[in-house]
Amino acid sequence: MNGGRALILLLPVVGALGGCHLLLPHRAGGGAAAREVGVGGDLAGADQHPADGGQAPDHQARDQSLPAKRDVAAFDGSDLTLASDAGDLGYDLPCACLIAGACVAANAVSTSNPCLRCDPASSSTSWTLFAGHGCVTTLAGSSNGFADGPVTSARFNRPTGVAVANGIVYVADIFNNRIRAISGGLVTTVAGSGLGYLDGPVSKALFRHPFALAVNASGELAVAESLGNRVRKISAGVVSTVAGDGSAGFADGPTAASKVNTPMGVAWGASGEIYFGDDSCRVRMAAAGLVSTIAGSGLCSVKDGPVGSAAFSDLGPITRSGNALTIGDLHYIRSLTIGGTVTTLAGGFGYANGTGTAAKFQYPLGVALAGTKVYIADNGNHAIRVLTGTTVTTLAGDPALPGLVDGPVAQARFNHPVGVAVDPAGTVYIADQDNNCIRVYTP
Repeated sequence: MNGGRALILLLPVVGALGGCHLLLPHRAGGGAAAREVGVGGDLAGADQHPADGGQAPDHQARDQSLPAKRDVAAFDGSDLTLASDAGDLGYDLPCACLIAGACVAANAVSTSNPCLRCDPASSSTSWTLFAGHGCVTTLAGSSNGFADGPVTSARFNRPTGVAVANGIVYVADIFNNRIRAISGGLVTTVAGSGLGYLDGPVSKALFRHPFALAVNASGELAVAESLGNRVRKISAGVVSTVAGDGSAGFADGPTAASKVNTPMGVAWGASGEIYFGDDSCRVRMAAAGLVSTIAGSGLCSVKDGPVGSAAFSDLGPITRSGNALTIGDLHYIRSLTIGGTVTTLAGGFGYANGTGTAAKFQYPLGVALAGTKVYIADNGNHAIRVLTGTTVTTLAGDPALPGLVDGPVAQARFNHPVGVAVDPAGTVYIADQDNNCIRVYTP
């Protein structure tokens, strides 16, 4: 058993079963708990950043209608019930959900659903979800808490950051105050032993709510410690501080004297420097024991122009390609050419696909580059979006239906996704915060 993942399969109608509905098991009172991180709410104010105890409006009521989480490791439809009405669960699905063609050979892929294959460990009639092309699956995580071990039983506590390199997926496990790793079917702890502040060996180091992280080609990690007001580095089994003295504020200069205010994104530079943004409304850099500002006047607004006069509003995720940084800023995606200018690529508050400011987001808290595409974790809209040039589309997720649903992208559901990362093969990894899972999209 894998700890209970929801499965809703929407397949083409291949049988004449009439106009019935699919009734899935329901967990009484299974609504979302009060949110521990207010990233689904209003972040515009300086006192309303993640981990402030905020609660997302309306999502709790919607979650009451979601089906219970359930196992998909050996799904064969045997415990699903056909009924004349499933309206009380909030779903109106075709009966053909149960039809996937004949499962006659181990590992054969269903012709009706690219996310199903015959389970080689089960009977010849059993289908199981797998990471086929165009599918969203759950890589690791089972329920809220802390546990290392097999991916199906490992537990996270509102994971927010994700990075990938050399086949290893790294996770910022914000409320467990640890950095975790997923590799070879196992989840392990890379660094951190609890809440606090302590540099040193990874097994003894302490973190205060690590929110985002980035990994370089050497396997070194940079960590944005949101409530710790620091940027940390993990290298050769040791945790060190590269920016911030722990007090919220703004000060450039030597590491020990520098001040950082709620950093929520980090990116590695080509020469080992670390870029980050914080609530000083500036993009900054830590390099060679010094912290400096590379963009932003300190005015908290959205203003394009030369890096010295440009303004940022609510800086979040950062990723780098060459001499350019792509940044999530409040409800916008912006581009910063180092030493040059800041431009807004797309965005505004709400939910809409489109070009430039016609496209809308609600707190894009994760960005990742893959060639000409920028993958975006649109936190408040429960969706993964894609920016190509200045045009935004939705890859997966539905702002009206947060949940935990694996399957084809059109039916996949997320619950406040935060971090996003892409590996060289184009596989997208997502920190699905309120589902306490790491999800995967295989293009």
